[in-house]
Amino acid sequence: MIRKEQVMNDLLLIPVIFLAVGGILILLWRLFLIASGLFLIGFVSFLIFIEVYGIYLFFTEPTLY
Repeated sequence: MIRKEQVMNDLLLIPVIFLAVGGILILLWRLFLIASGLFLIGFVSFLIFIEVYGIYLFFTEPTLY
C-alpha cells in the first residue's frame, strides 16, 4: 500500500512543477514586455534628441554643414 501512495504523491507533484514553471515563464514574459517597452521609449527619445540637436547645430554652427 505504501508504493501506491508514493505513486500518487509523485503524480500530484507533476502539476505543481508545471504550475511553478508556468508562473516563472509568465513572470519572465512580463519582465520582457516591460524591458522592451522601456527600450522603445528610450530609443524614440534618443531619435528625437538627435533630430532636435541636429536642427540646433544646423542653425548655430553653420560651418559644420
